[in-house]
Amino acid sequence: RNKMKFRFCGELDAPDWVLKEIELVTKISAVRVRLLAKEVIAYLLTGSIDFDKVLRDTAAANLGRSGVKAVVAVLTFIINNGAKYDVEPETFAKELQQLGLPKEHSDGLVKSYSESKQTLREKLHSEVLKLHKLESVSWRVDYILASTNVNNANTPVVQLALNVSGTPAQPLPPHQQDDTKPVPQQYAFELTVDKFRALLSELQVARNMMDTLPTASAAAQQQEASTG
Repeated sequence: RNKMKFRFCGELDAPDWVLKEIELVTKISAVRVRLLAKEVIAYLLTGSIDFDKVLRDTAAANLGRSGVKAVVAVLTFIINNGAKYDVEPETFAKELQQLGLPKEHSDGLVKSYSESKQTLREKLHSEVLKLHKLESVSWRVDYILASTNVNNANTPVVQLALNVSGTPAQPLPPHQQDDTKPVPQQYAFELTVDKFRALLSELQVARNMMDTLPTASAAAQQQEASTG
């Protein structure tokens, strides 16, 4: 296969797994593909999907549960990347047809995409700098009375544990999910007194710098004042 560049792939060739799963998409009617695209878009915006409904909507294609998951995964990739790279609907439809998707299917999918493109881009923009959330911090101070290392004897050490939200910044495709809820991940480490003091000092400096930054509302008021 000759290498081709696609806008929705960031001007790169489409991954081989995408080509493989598109063959499954062609087995579903164009009308169902458009409905499925709407379900995927809702999933990208909310992080949840009614997979039982998706199974019912695709039952006629006889793809099986794993096949339907593969279809949802490839549509998630396609639609999310289309919004990510701001692909125009006309270009998007042509690229999907070049990958083997029938025109009727690509037109229906792109129609659903174009109706929600701006909302999808706003969602992506809001998550660009989204970090994992620090749920809690626990600590304790241990005092080493004896050690094989003489230099460590009779010295305090700080035990820190950071509990960080396990929810990913971007929803995972259904085929990568399980039925369990994300749980916080714990990162535990040990600090000497000197290192702990250095860490605390750096965090205080960072906090002071953040306090000097204007809030979004304050920045908006300043902008209105300057334009007024």
